[in-house]
Amino acid sequence: MLKTLGLGDNVVDEYLDQGRLYPGGNALNFAVFAAELGCQSAYMGVFGDDLAGQHVRRAAAAKGLDISQCRVERGENGHAYVELREGERRFLRSNRGGVSREKPLQIDAAALDYIAGFNLVCTSVHSYINHALPLIKATGVKLAYDLSERRDAELLAAVCPHLDFAFSSCGKLSPSETLDFIQTLHACGAPMVLATRGAEGALFSDSRQVFSQAAVNLDRVIDTMAAGDGFLTAFLVNLLQNQAASPWDLAVQEALRSAAAFSAKVCQWEGSWGMGLDLNSNDGTV
Repeated sequence: MLKTLGLGDNVVDEYLDQGRLYPGGNALNFAVFAAELGCQSAYMGVFGDDLAGQHVRRAAAAKGLDISQCRVERGENGHAYVELREGERRFLRSNRGGVSREKPLQIDAAALDYIAGFNLVCTSVHSYINHALPLIKATGVKLAYDLSERRDAELLAAVCPHLDFAFSSCGKLSPSETLDFIQTLHACGAPMVLATRGAEGALFSDSRQVFSQAAVNLDRVIDTMAAGDGFLTAFLVNLLQNQAASPWDLAVQEALRSAAAFSAKVCQWEGSWGMGLDLNSNDGTV
């Protein structure tokens, strides 16, 4: 069984039009989705001690994740404010990670020993651990990193040389701009690159060739939140589980098909993966 670790950010997404909080965040979403896909999955990050942090921590445990290496710090949990328009989520503002930014993970020797026990680790640009990427990579794990929509040269030069997989949200780029950015990521040191483009599908490059995958057509979308996280998680899990049993090109194509199907499934859930908290309720019910 593949052992996976989401390392870094978690948030609550507060839907202002609904008055509800939903757990999320790139690294936590990866851990939850990997567990959903049958992996032995864990999450390592920092929770706030406020209502939002308590809710996310409770939800992560309910999903069966190992959260034994997480810390709880006094202060605000990561918090984003969003609205939903015809199934499409739109971010309005955030507290930039809250305690995850103010009191970030400490990747010390004990943490590295723990990380070394996994096959695949996924972190993100929102996790405030870029300085530790060389140490994490040196443990021998496969290391994936979600750049979100960031494309600044200084960041790419700092992180790409230490990655096995780089991910980018490229829905705002044209197809040719996306291809150019993929090549930029390769030039910066990332050997494999996945670019998701929302309803336009996704592109994956292994430095040798570019594979494309169309999005699954849906009659109705409930919420696009975390659809990209679902795509990258399912792609990685499927590829690493099956690459030894199939020729590389076939393994990639199957992983992309699996990712598109899982991403479509995520679009049928409220929030990133459900488990919303009604802010008008005082009982903390999930």
